[in-house]
Amino acid sequence: MLSSLRRFSFRSSIVTASIRINRIVYQSTAEVLSDNQKVGEDEFLKAKPFHQIPGPKGLPFIGPVYELLKNDRYYQKKMHRYLQMNGEKYGPIFKLKIGQSLFVCIHKPEDMVKVFQAEGKYPNRGPNVPWVEYRKQNNKSNGLLTSSRAYNIIFENRCNGLNVNESEEWRKFRSVMDKKLLKVKDVTAYSERMNNVVTDFITLIKNNQNENVDGEITDLKDCLYKWSFETIAAVLYNRRLGTFQDPPNALAQQFYQSVCSMFTITGDLFSVPPYYKYIKTKTWKEYCRIWDTMFQIAGQLVNEERSRLLQRVNADSNISKHSINSTKEMDFLEYVLSRGELSPEEITGNAIDIMIGGVDT
Repeated sequence: MLSSLRRFSFRSSIVTASIRINRIVYQSTAEVLSDNQKVGEDEFLKAKPFHQIPGPKGLPFIGPVYELLKNDRYYQKKMHRYLQMNGEKYGPIFKLKIGQSLFVCIHKPEDMVKVFQAEGKYPNRGPNVPWVEYRKQNNKSNGLLTSSRAYNIIFENRCNGLNVNESEEWRKFRSVMDKKLLKVKDVTAYSERMNNVVTDFITLIKNNQNENVDGEITDLKDCLYKWSFETIAAVLYNRRLGTFQDPPNALAQQFYQSVCSMFTITGDLFSVPPYYKYIKTKTWKEYCRIWDTMFQIAGQLVNEERSRLLQRVNADSNISKHSINSTKEMDFLEYVLSRGELSPEEITGNAIDIMIGGVDT
């Protein structure tokens, strides 16, 4: 059976989690799970062979891509309904091949728990290949969502004796980022600014309703994306970017539209083989231009915060740039800069990854 299961969340998926399968490391699932005492031995000894997992067959090489693209890409736009449909047809565990990618999709929360328990020290989300390939081609820093070594192992056949789940780069990023994003005390410090975003979001919804005679909201998804974008930006950059302003702040609008466009094209690229590794089409060039804009704006915001921090350090001799004590009351970006463990490029790469993860969620 195949092992080294890797999580991958389809955009807009509500009822299904999916696991991407490594096609390089072959060993039994039972052997992987046996390392985790939380999973009962009887369960994995009774596990069926991988080839018995049901799922849609689709066409050779491309799988069920036709199902996703027909009817004006209905199921590609509403992936959660496609996964739910297959779950009802094939059961709570089924496999799905889209393009070059093979997934095992699970529906039951208790099964998701078992997957998380088997992750180990270096959980491997699996690369979103277009994201990773853009950074590779354009010499951009990885982040929490793009730092997996699995990309080189799977797509470049460079293993160098490393286990597929090893990702010290991810661990390095995580050790710096999680202090200000996962601790309850630090997270509560963001509550006021997040509530302010919610207030503006409610105002936007009411204005949207008032513009329609029947009171319907014309584009709820856009409103929700703006809310999540503005919220995570307020946490990351310690400032409101201004997507709720009327008119919106020009820089914020450019950043927001770039993130949304990136998601749209990523969905298209995900359904096809990674031709963009060798052929630079018009679509790929546009995709890279969008990412360039995201890196340029995020880098600008990081540099502005870095300049403010240096001004504080120079103005107050009691503040040490490398003093842990001086970072306790700092906001996220100020704290990460003060740690001095990541380069400005690495901070920018991680800020973008956290932002797109927050917006998509």
